[in-house]
Amino acid sequence: GSCLLPSSESKMLVKGSQRSDQPKNVFVALNGARLLASIHIVLGHLYQSGYGGEYASSWGFSWVPWFFMLSGYVLTLARLSSLTPEAPQPVLAFVQKRAAVIYPPFAVTLFLGLAQRWWEGEALPKFYHLVAQGVLAQSFVPWLPESTIQVHCWFLSCLVPFWLSFDMLARRVILRLPTLPAAVGLLLFLAALGFLPMILPAVIPGGDPEWYRSHHTGALNTPTDFAIVTLKFNPLAYLHIFVFGMVLARVRQLLSQAILPATSQPDADADERPSTPTAADAPPAPVRLLALVFRLGASLGCFGLLLFFYDPELRPSSFKLSARLSVLMLLQGLILVGLTPLPRPAEPAGLQAADMPAKRRCLRD
Repeated sequence: GSCLLPSSESKMLVKGSQRSDQPKNVFVALNGARLLASIHIVLGHLYQSGYGGEYASSWGFSWVPWFFMLSGYVLTLARLSSLTPEAPQPVLAFVQKRAAVIYPPFAVTLFLGLAQRWWEGEALPKFYHLVAQGVLAQSFVPWLPESTIQVHCWFLSCLVPFWLSFDMLARRVILRLPTLPAAVGLLLFLAALGFLPMILPAVIPGGDPEWYRSHHTGALNTPTDFAIVTLKFNPLAYLHIFVFGMVLARVRQLLSQAILPATSQPDADADERPSTPTAADAPPAPVRLLALVFRLGASLGCFGLLLFFYDPELRPSSFKLSARLSVLMLLQGLILVGLTPLPRPAEPAGLQAADMPAKRRCLRD
């Protein structure tokens, strides 16, 4: 949990390939959210280690998937704001650029962990364990992630395949979502996947919602052990969360286009300036409602999460898996869109005219 997502991804929109209509400080507010999430993760580790703390600390693990969502969201917003979002990108160079940020501190912590074990006379990991962890592959197979040094950095191993697949997902999935309803539908489908660990045990005759509790760290003696370790660490178990972040960025882009009337968007082929929007150009009610939810996203998301974190009665069944995979996706996604605010359209001319008598009366009074 101490290995944090590199903040360099939050600065991608200030590059030269950025379109001029994209706000340059759109990611600044995410840095504070990243810090708070990281603190909650650390408090969660302390709570699980027996150092006390409030009940809310036990939910610290639920922020790890949020960093996958954050990565997909930030990378996709940067891709959509580029001059040629549909152009293929060199995959290896893309991954190398990001690995160059996370790998040096990871290598240092790995070396320090080895030195500590050697100094205290503890057994060192097997050679192939170190090789797998050295190339960030420790989460790919179930017999490695719980037996390596710096176990809490397992999620870095998941980011590598996500980055490798990003260009393909962006071109084959994200950019092929042509409408806002299609993007929202896919977003809700991905969010529903997080409920499966909570629903499936309940519908199976004699099923136990707490079935994952039979696993003990490091044990691989039963099929349940293999299933638990795979669901907790394998990149495939979290791919839908990374894609959720990507689709969320596409929804934000399409929603931004929907709330900006066509008359307020400049035409590259026209010499004249865009005309003032009228009341007829106002977006439909569902679009305005979704825009309102996005603008209030940070407040709504934090309020909903605090209810889960402080009220034990709201804890879902199988929460160690359902919250990890992640039943909190919609609330955590609201925080992302709330901290990357939508553009505000100009007030339609018809509405301006309708408001003039009231404004004059206010001035007279």
